[in-house]
Amino acid sequence: MTDPELEALFDALPEPLLVCDEDGLIVRANTAAERFFGAELEDLLEHPADTWLRDERGFLWPKQDDDQGERVLLYEAGGRAERLLGVVRPILVEGRMGWAVRLRLVTGDSRVQGLQLVSSSIAGQLAVQLRTIITATTKELMTQPQHGLARSMRRVLEAAEEAARLQRQLEVLSGERELQSMPVYLGTLVLDNQRSIRAALGRYDLEVECSHGEGRIEGDPRALAALLVELAEWVGRHHGRPSGLLRLAVQDRGGRVRLLFSDDGAGLSAAQRAELHSPDGPGLGLALVFGMVAQHGGRVLVDSALGQGTTFHLEFPAGVEAPAQDPVSNRGDETILVVEDEEVILRWVQVTLEALGYTVLTASNGVEASAILRSRRDIDLRIIDGILPGISGLELIAEVHATDPGARVLLMTDFSADLVGHEVLDRVPMLEKPFTPSELVDRVRAMLDT
Repeated sequence: MTDPELEALFDALPEPLLVCDEDGLIVRANTAAERFFGAELEDLLEHPADTWLRDERGFLWPKQDDDQGERVLLYEAGGRAERLLGVVRPILVEGRMGWAVRLRLVTGDSRVQGLQLVSSSIAGQLAVQLRTIITATTKELMTQPQHGLARSMRRVLEAAEEAARLQRQLEVLSGERELQSMPVYLGTLVLDNQRSIRAALGRYDLEVECSHGEGRIEGDPRALAALLVELAEWVGRHHGRPSGLLRLAVQDRGGRVRLLFSDDGAGLSAAQRAELHSPDGPGLGLALVFGMVAQHGGRVLVDSALGQGTTFHLEFPAGVEAPAQDPVSNRGDETILVVEDEEVILRWVQVTLEALGYTVLTASNGVEASAILRSRRDIDLRIIDGILPGISGLELIAEVHATDPGARVLLMTDFSADLVGHEVLDRVPMLEKPFTPSELVDRVRAMLDT
């Protein structure tokens, strides 16, 4: 291919592309970049690109070991300030080290895109910090530290678990985490996320009229949890009164399931209700709520009047109860200990495994589990939650390995694998919550067959 052909191809690219020398000075910009930067480009050519283009950490050029994937970039020059997505990679420029900077402009609903970009950036930064905290804490707990230090480490890990939930919600909002499809009970979802919802509401009270196992739909539990928090934040900001109450309830109407957010605030006029469905109206958080409900095949209905409060009806298609499956390959007669402090999860895992023929022992805290482990020598697999009352699951796993290094242990955790260091993952297989029945039984059978 001749140089003119390369030039034509370079200029035909629809996204802005800059070529910089080893000092970061721009030596070439394609037509799309010239259009984007406009008259400013001539001035920018005299300066290194990282004086006006950087990520939120303040850097543009990646280090040797940095991830060279797409990231959020900030552009500030000539009185303009914009957020872009960009990839920066080293290339050869006339036989010497240089840089290629490919930019992607934000399109579509700028409000949603803007929040997605911010969420992506915060999620990434939070993940870096959490990875350090969780790796160090889990590693320390698995050394069976003295009581005082262990108690402090448990508190750090509990706080990290809450932060990890927030980090996952930010990933969902940014669109970086693909939506899963699994059975979700809206009542259980609300009860499990009460703490986050209360925090999002601020000074307003929360009243929950839901029960575990109520309102079955198909969806992504992390995305739906993020949805609850976003809507609670919007209610808290738009309540319109110095104090108030938000009620959450579930209605199962056969083929449709509704989650009701009802507040006793100032209410909305007809014009304000109409604005909620306008591209320029609801604000970033509520726009994402509408979009996320739609992604789950549902819709949002709003019932409100001035002085009478507001009720959001989040309506979803009801989930279809799948026929009970009893795959022969996953059956077994081994003995399994399940340690989990959340009663609903503990019983769900127990029933699922017992239906396949396994003998299941249960414990709801680390102390109780430790006593069972000392008294029973016939346990073939231990499924242990990472954060437990009394003794953490990690300390319990260390205790198991101290007496039987070859013992089969499966760690259940709310942490994603990329937040836990290899020092732990190399020693203990991990099952990330939430998981489906098939994921559970497949993993159990695979471990028992190893």
